[in-house]
Amino acid sequence: MRGDKLLDPIDHFSKSLLGSRNDDYFAILSILILWGGLWLTWGILFYLYFRDSSAVLTKIISWLLKGGILELLVAVPCHVIVRRRHDCSAPAATSFGIASGIAIMLLSFGPSVLFLYKKRLDSYASRSAT
Repeated sequence: MRGDKLLDPIDHFSKSLLGSRNDDYFAILSILILWGGLWLTWGILFYLYFRDSSAVLTKIISWLLKGGILELLVAVPCHVIVRRRHDCSAPAATSFGIASGIAIMLLSFGPSVLFLYKKRLDSYASRSAT
């Protein structure tokens, strides 16, 4: 597969959204609009998951998170925060892996991932209260 074939959906999207002009500026703008739309979609889904507003949505997002890398990237930093230890709980390579994973997660899902962290930290607080 040629590399320019990968950009065909973006080219089609920019032409349909912005007309027949197809400058690099408009291609970049269409990518940013698409990216922002995906962030907004994930933001709404994660917010509804955080609020437990729909049993079906909560079940679907929980199924999506169970056993996946996204759950690991949310659980590990929360676990480190809750442990409140003063020594390092991860060697340098592990810390680099967690930090780069969180960076990619934030680029993929946007700042709405903070709803997942908040939900996880609240579940730790409710466990320790009982």
